[in-house]
Amino acid sequence: MTPEQQSLTSNDEVITALRDHAWDYFELHAEQRLKAFHFYILLETGLVAGLLLATRAGSPDIRMITVIGLLMAFFSIIFWKIDFRTKGMIKISEEALKLYEKRKFGNQNDDDLIHSTPFLNDPQVRGLVGRSPFGTLSYSKCFGAVFAVFALLGLVMSIGGAVNLLCH
Repeated sequence: MTPEQQSLTSNDEVITALRDHAWDYFELHAEQRLKAFHFYILLETGLVAGLLLATRAGSPDIRMITVIGLLMAFFSIIFWKIDFRTKGMIKISEEALKLYEKRKFGNQNDDDLIHSTPFLNDPQVRGLVGRSPFGTLSYSKCFGAVFAVFALLGLVMSIGGAVNLLCH
């Protein structure tokens, strides 16, 4: 084996190790992101159930409504920031996987092969996601909308409860 062939083999091994590491990193954080969002939805659902119970009673417990509203807003902000961090970690691995695809398939003359690389041809990378409110949206925009709705609902409930407490 010539030194050039050894270098090529060594380089291929490094590129493959990068791909494996980046994929494991991507998989871990993508799964973590979805699990965190699922937990957030369960938590908010529990708070909404508590809110409904607090308002359903003969005379609503305004203090409980205020506290639940504050918790809804607080958890929305916390989970939004966690999601923002996790999204950044996923983007790092996506960049590494794009680099792998460029190095492995970028010099090929087969257009079908080049156009089938998933990370380089991701619709979001090409600017096709999130351009229209009626088109395809990214996870971040969908998650952000949910965080905003629950935070707003929580703030409205807590402010309304606080005003009600001060007026009575």
